[in-house]
Amino acid sequence: MVELMVSMTIGLLIVGAVLYVYLGSRGAYRTSKSTSRIQEAGRFGTDAILRDVRQVGYIGCGSRISLQTYAPPQINEIANPPPLPVTSPPPLTMSSLGLVVLGYSATSYQPGAAVSWPPPPGLTIPRTAGDVLVLPIATSAPLAMVRDPDPAIPAIFLANNCGKITTDSLLMVSSCTMATALRVSNAPDTSPAACPANGAVVAGGVEIDHRAQDVNGNTVNGNPPNNSTALTLPLQPALTMTAMPSVQAFDEVSYYVGQFPGNVRPPALYRYSAVVGAAEEIIDHVENLCAVYGVAGGGNILFQTADQVSLNNAWPNVVSMRVSLMVAGDELGAVDAPQTLPFCGVNVTAPDTRLRQVFTATGALRDRLQ
Repeated sequence: MVELMVSMTIGLLIVGAVLYVYLGSRGAYRTSKSTSRIQEAGRFGTDAILRDVRQVGYIGCGSRISLQTYAPPQINEIANPPPLPVTSPPPLTMSSLGLVVLGYSATSYQPGAAVSWPPPPGLTIPRTAGDVLVLPIATSAPLAMVRDPDPAIPAIFLANNCGKITTDSLLMVSSCTMATALRVSNAPDTSPAACPANGAVVAGGVEIDHRAQDVNGNTVNGNPPNNSTALTLPLQPALTMTAMPSVQAFDEVSYYVGQFPGNVRPPALYRYSAVVGAAEEIIDHVENLCAVYGVAGGGNILFQTADQVSLNNAWPNVVSMRVSLMVAGDELGAVDAPQTLPFCGVNVTAPDTRLRQVFTATGALRDRLQ
């Protein structure tokens, strides 16, 4: 009997030790899995935003120094700005060169906090938390012009279209000192003939019309106060071949944290495209977004919130951005108690025991640094 009791005691000790090791290993596995998932989402989300940030601010070969040489900024908008289809002017227009980036600060970083961002038409995935970031970006490589614009049509002529430019595309024709934003009103050639396999220049180029109405009769160009359809600016010559202009397609994208209606999916980072007219999910389990803006002045760069930049009228001096994402794991019980994390200058307490981490990255606006 004594031997049996000793054996049972030893067996219980072994079972307890094995159970302890198992529970510890299981907890470590859950934490490791959550950490890996969080790190993947955090890196992917910040990389996606910064990729678009680095496309902001393009105006030919001009830099912030050359742009500030001219007053007012030499952008002539002869196109209805996004969103598509054109319904009303958005908060960001290409004619306001200082507003090449625009942000909206949340009232707090708790879920459901309000923001002044006006949701674009047709937005089906509502915003749920954090700041909103709006960026006009280049969506194509610079395209070459083959001859001077024709003001009678009016039209510009590209060497090869390659299917990149279609009806209602938003274009910027720019040189080192000036630019014109316009919307395509014809149906440009997108056939293989417009993009030879050997890269040869198409004879005569591809005609891109920018008259007042598109092929469907919708108003696209010639809107007051910039109702001229010629590629000219006050006191400036036309954008001819001597100015070595380039042409690029543009879009206006908005980044925000939203959640699928009905909460059937976890919160995620979304990107709304004005050209597509819809939001796409970038990465899920993103619960908050913070954006601050690097404002140049006096030889220094001071990071400010969107509200501070607007109050100081400092959008023309924004040269960089810093974005932060709060990402949650998918394993409940990964931590013993809800975390309290510093986020954008405040402490945010998590609603549950999922593991959370904050990721921060900084990027410079294209052509905005000296």
